[in-house]
Amino acid sequence: MVLSWLHVDGIWIKDEAGNRVQLRGAGGDYYAYGGVTNLQKFVSWMKQTGCTCIRLAFCVPGHRVANTEYDSAKMDYVLNLLEANGLYAILDCHHYWATKEVQGWDDVLPKYKQDWINCWVDIANRYKNRSVIAMYELDNEPYGSGGKELRDTYYECIDAIRATGDNHIVCCSAPECTWICEVEGMPYREVTWGDPSQIRPNMTLNIHSWYSYGVSGNQGANWFPNGNITAEEQQIVAELVASEWVATAAYYRQKLGCPIVLGEFGTYSYDISGPNVKAMQLEIQMAEQLGLPWWAWMLDHWQGDDYPYKPNFWTTFVNQFLGGAFTSPYLAPEVPTYSGFDLHTFPALPFNIWTRIDESQSQRYREPGYNRWGVCMVTVPQNGPVAFFGPCRLRVQVWGGNTQPYWGTIIKDYYLDLAESEYWILGSASNPIEGYTVVYAWSSVFKIVNLLSSPSGVAIKVDGTEHTTPEQLTVSEGTHIFEAPQQIGGE
Repeated sequence: MVLSWLHVDGIWIKDEAGNRVQLRGAGGDYYAYGGVTNLQKFVSWMKQTGCTCIRLAFCVPGHRVANTEYDSAKMDYVLNLLEANGLYAILDCHHYWATKEVQGWDDVLPKYKQDWINCWVDIANRYKNRSVIAMYELDNEPYGSGGKELRDTYYECIDAIRATGDNHIVCCSAPECTWICEVEGMPYREVTWGDPSQIRPNMTLNIHSWYSYGVSGNQGANWFPNGNITAEEQQIVAELVASEWVATAAYYRQKLGCPIVLGEFGTYSYDISGPNVKAMQLEIQMAEQLGLPWWAWMLDHWQGDDYPYKPNFWTTFVNQFLGGAFTSPYLAPEVPTYSGFDLHTFPALPFNIWTRIDESQSQRYREPGYNRWGVCMVTVPQNGPVAFFGPCRLRVQVWGGNTQPYWGTIIKDYYLDLAESEYWILGSASNPIEGYTVVYAWSSVFKIVNLLSSPSGVAIKVDGTEHTTPEQLTVSEGTHIFEAPQQIGGE
């Protein structure tokens, strides 16, 4: 099967007929660490669930880090297998760039930069006429400040690839991938990709998310420890994680005018009911609704001997959490054809925090370098102030000892319930901050509960009052019963 050539057209990836192709799938070692049977299994998983690609991670010959070194005979076999099954390949050079302030590890970039470029030139010369390759992902998760140093290295590699006559899509990584504010640049470092003029023709960017707020043992900061989190809180944390990352991708896309790929995310937990599986579900559903390409990580982990659901994690996940196999390789017609992004109207879960911030009574609430912000959280590192209003429930965390999120010590962690039109101004003279403070959107509904009559007709008692019919009612401030907002998708 010969696949249609793909190219970048504005913010979309299209085929030769002009269809908006939705690249979706998962990734792992390109040769499954020598387990060809597993590789065939992975291809089967992707094909039967309606995915369109596999991300193939490899290392530069002579510089293996974690993945199998590139070998043309092995790659030929893999590409032929994918092509025969109608799947595109993402060639992922899985090396980590380390900018000058974090040098010290023995990886290819930038220490052995020329070897890396030579490897890509070899690949380009060999595969420049193979349409089964959707794109070349030049490196993986650049670490450090990025900026011009990293951007110029990408350009050097792209120019070498293009000199061979190869015009495959190239995919570059963005170190700034966690918060929307980082897209704007920071006063203490140059943003890597901050202007559409920096985006080369037929180029995409990808951002990764392992920022799981410490839930279920994923990589990431231990903001919400798994040991003391309820099922309801797990769902809310999943919504926060998904909303922040997808909104960052959507904002990048609007700002830079090129496709943004959700290039690595998922779970290292093999528990299909784990909270990070919920985040993975929401990230994929939001990506499909907004037309963002995505591939999860990693196939190899999902079929290990210690995984009780093997070998069906992926198919089980797609069927149980995504409603079954995807039915089209193209974006749905209802996916907007424009690239607009509005911080105040993005459909964040559990709710968009900017709908509960009075900006007329706030200061320095969205200033790069001063704080971080997203669609469902805002940080206040110094007395600001920032004015919040109800109805809503907020979660507030405070770091002590001049420490910050990611690596600091939480000294306070509490909920704040605001009634309709009730205000809470943080960082004001009457309510100064006690340390680096993060405020999260936690529930959009306060003091409202839906009561449904039980089949047996037994009354439901709230604050001493019995109710036997379906109704909505206002309950007292101390009751704390919440109705979750409308979800995207569901189990």
